[in-house]
Amino acid sequence: MGNVNLTNYEMNKQAYASENFKFDVEKNKQDIEIAANNFYLKNCKYVGLLCRERNDYTVFKLSNNLKNFQNELTEILYGRGTVVDVLYDYNDISESYQIWIRERRTEAVEDLIKDTNYKWTPQVWMYMLFDATD
Repeated sequence: MGNVNLTNYEMNKQAYASENFKFDVEKNKQDIEIAANNFYLKNCKYVGLLCRERNDYTVFKLSNNLKNFQNELTEILYGRGTVVDVLYDYNDISESYQIWIRERRTEAVEDLIKDTNYKWTPQVWMYMLFDATD
């Protein structure tokens, strides 16, 4: 058998795509609020949301209303799919959050109609949430 080397990113992507992966919707919503709160308390002027695989870039200009930012962030994330995990990522240079989102089953309906043997395997995307002030 060949030598298989998977990165941490690839392993996470496979795990989160699994229909057997259990996630806690309420905990994920709380984690999103915590992330928004952390950027707000650091007086960030801009917060970026980035998914390189999808060329999806969003920049939030923070106002004086934390609740609005929390609501906007939650709405945008859940608009892109089902949030399956929120991971805090800290290094010496910056703090960020990995937000893993699984596409919804309804996005595969057309493929199911065309081919009854179609087996849906959800795509999973990692969005990075970070201070974009610079």
